Amino acid sequence: MSNSVSKECVCDNTNKKLGVVKCKITNNKTLSTSHKGVKKQWILIDAENAVVGRLAAYLVNRLKGKHLSTYTKNTDDGDNIVVINCDKVKFTGKKENNKLYRDHSDYVGNVRIRTAKEVREGKRPTDILRTTVSRMIGRCKLNYKLVSKNVYLYAGSEHKQNAQNPVMIKFSELNNKNVI
Repeated sequence: MSNSVSKECVCDNTNKKLGVVKCKITNNKTLSTSHKGVKKQWILIDAENAVVGRLAAYLVNRLKGKHLSTYTKNTDDGDNIVVINCDKVKFTGKKENNKLYRDHSDYVGNVRIRTAKEVREGKRPTDILRTTVSRMIGRCKLNYKLVSKNVYLYAGSEHKQNAQNPVMIKFSELNNKNVI
């Protein structure tokens, strides 16, 4: 059975040459999915030589589930994503040395400002991609959950999610601008 019911009716719209115009009326029902019927897919992406902004935009769309026809704004119906080689992402132009990452501990005068190069050479090089995705996805409880529980970022080529059998997506082959 179809979700939409269509019937023909005669409207009040008239055309001088043709007379009465027939139109179709469709009653479409909006489908809203709940978190119970969601089947999440595990995805593996290699971020080596990938442009940070393009990769983050792709991750946000997959996390929110916007690539699905059943996308619902208030449910977690996106995929679980494993990203390897996060320490090898690239910036376009001079952003490697000019882009600044600011951290504040809520104490007066305790602002830590680092460039992207310093973040990459530091303890957690995955922070570049994590902050880019979290700032791009927006700020609310659901989006915080998406970034903290559905994204797994690793600096090397090894990851711990082998048991989930993630599907490898070749991000570099989706568009030639994705890789430098």
